[in-house]
Amino acid sequence: MTWLNSRLIPYISEKKVLPDTQVATQKDVQTRDLMSYLSSIKCWSNRNKTQIYAIKRDQMKGFDYLAPEGFYDIIEAIGLPDSIAKLDQAAQKDNNCIIRTAHGLTKPIIINGVTKQGGPLSPLKSTLTTSMGHHYLNDLLLQDPDALIISSTNQRKDDPHLSDDNLVARIGMTEATDDSYIFSRTLQSLQKNTLHMERFQYAYVDDAEARFEQLKNIIEEYHFPRLGNRPPITLLNKIISQNIISRCRALLSLQPIKQTDADILDKKINRLVHDQLGFPFMPSPTILTLPIRNNGLGFPSIARINAGLATDGIRRDLNHHIKSYRDMARITMADWTCSLNHCVYPISGTGLLTQTHSSRFKKTSGKRSSVNIPVMSEHREKLSLPRTDRTEVLTGDVSLSHYISIFNHHNQIIQEKIDGNVMKSLRVRGITLLRHPSPHIQTEQQIWASDGSMIPASAGLLDKRSVTTSLTGPTTLVAQVSGISAFITHGELAGITAALILAKDSNNSIAVLHTDSLYCVRTIREGLAQSDPGAMANIRRYNAHTEDTSLPSLLNSEADHYATSAQKLVHRIPSFPIPTFHMDEFTPYSSSHGWTESNLRVYTETVMLEKSLHELRNNVRMAKWLYEPRPPSEFPYTRAYSAYSAAIQLYARSGQLAVADTLFSRGKIDEPYCRFGCRALEDPHHLFVECKRYTEWRVETSKEIENRTQ
Repeated sequence: MTWLNSRLIPYISEKKVLPDTQVATQKDVQTRDLMSYLSSIKCWSNRNKTQIYAIKRDQMKGFDYLAPEGFYDIIEAIGLPDSIAKLDQAAQKDNNCIIRTAHGLTKPIIINGVTKQGGPLSPLKSTLTTSMGHHYLNDLLLQDPDALIISSTNQRKDDPHLSDDNLVARIGMTEATDDSYIFSRTLQSLQKNTLHMERFQYAYVDDAEARFEQLKNIIEEYHFPRLGNRPPITLLNKIISQNIISRCRALLSLQPIKQTDADILDKKINRLVHDQLGFPFMPSPTILTLPIRNNGLGFPSIARINAGLATDGIRRDLNHHIKSYRDMARITMADWTCSLNHCVYPISGTGLLTQTHSSRFKKTSGKRSSVNIPVMSEHREKLSLPRTDRTEVLTGDVSLSHYISIFNHHNQIIQEKIDGNVMKSLRVRGITLLRHPSPHIQTEQQIWASDGSMIPASAGLLDKRSVTTSLTGPTTLVAQVSGISAFITHGELAGITAALILAKDSNNSIAVLHTDSLYCVRTIREGLAQSDPGAMANIRRYNAHTEDTSLPSLLNSEADHYATSAQKLVHRIPSFPIPTFHMDEFTPYSSSHGWTESNLRVYTETVMLEKSLHELRNNVRMAKWLYEPRPPSEFPYTRAYSAYSAAIQLYARSGQLAVADTLFSRGKIDEPYCRFGCRALEDPHHLFVECKRYTEWRVETSKEIENRTQ
């Protein structure tokens, strides 16, 4: 049965047997996707002042032992062979069952025809059975005039600005494991549709404030285990990571919170650590959560975790592989752009500079937007989420109303020339889009070869690197691929793209291109499959690193030579932008880093870390480059039994160590001089470097350690 389950799940996903809004057993669908979907419905209702009726009902837990008839019916309905049902019947025949009672275990009894919850097929059987009711309700809604149909504001005005304004979402039911939501625009329709359904699905609440209170209670109500002595800071790190951060991360993955609230939670964790260490003054939560390599203590940061999850959430919604979730997010974005932000895209360019987001959050994506957008706009590079595919501008699928609204936003004089009456007159005449003619293309074969180069050959997420691309054939081109996020594959793709552009410019659509990158050949062919199938067949992979003396091999060797040699001239050659046609339609971008195609959470946390380091750049207590440029060893901060020196470093780097100078400045003692008799101010530098008494203690301790370890 395990084998059957492993074969059925990918088949059902490929054939799209389950409805889009049925979460359970859907491949790559998370609970936060459903939460975002429900939040968008709620905000659409608020935005359009439209009343929506919804019912939530907890299904009976009768799926503990499933009746198999529902599974057999769906097998027949989707046309799978009846041998699957026969195999399942054989597996459910004459099974031993032992019942646990108050008096102990019973003797085995024989049961037939039921699937125990927890078996390999149990989740899939339950999901497939309820999916029939889900599909049935969707069919009924096609004939229901009161069904909930969501579209953008401009779509309902019959004035679509963007291609996303043409999206329409019919909302019937959302379903999780054993709970559901059913939606309608009238109470009578909702009552009728509810009677048609026996199962209903889980309700999720989109409430960042409630999530914050829940997280705050987890931290405030946590009690450390009682020990004979004060726990070392290394143990505190492990306890907090395993017992607090792990729970907080799971909740934040469902619903991020405001970044200011996340900062408050970091401060509360800092208070927990401080109370356990017993020092008089509170340390800095920023230094506590900095990585050890950056002279911090390596504690996890809820603020950075929350920022990564929040930023990745909006990208996931707009690029979701399930159409219903993706359409709902893009309808919300279309309304946000054109109805609330004067047709200025809100999460890219000037849209991020607008300081009026806060009044519009609740109308667009609710509290979820109030989390995502500040995180993006607070980046020093203004991390944006632009649309990589802008062919709608060239094909004329953007309306004149949209262009005029953008121009009015930047230049109010235009509004005096073109007003609503002009646009109404154009719409009456059927003139609403700006079309561009397609160029005439002739045919003449040319042969090209391309290659790429990267130095160093491997690099980290934010490490600097140099990527070059080359193209040779009828003409030769070398260029540097811009952006520190570029990799060798971008260099390969840039060369292939340049060849296609030059072939088009010279009216050659049958140009033959040779390259040695199998991945890039596949990527280019996927991109050309719909736009230019003829050119797709003429991109060929060739191994240039052989003794072959044929023309393709010689051209590839020459392209490799040019790409490698160009690394010596990167400041003198032109730059080439990273090709975006192979990226997600919405891909994060920043001016300094370029495009971030993967692992956005890690990138966001890294950028947040850089922001913290930038704020600490004038903190001389953190400056080690004068005497020790190497990062410290992790052992004293993660595994040492005592780790008292690590705690001292935390308070010293925070400026909160209780030396005489600090105590005097805060009115705790009468003078700031060294309490061991030195004629100097007692600050951390004097105490640990210059004080003779402390030097004596250090020498004595060193000798004691030597004697113990001999």
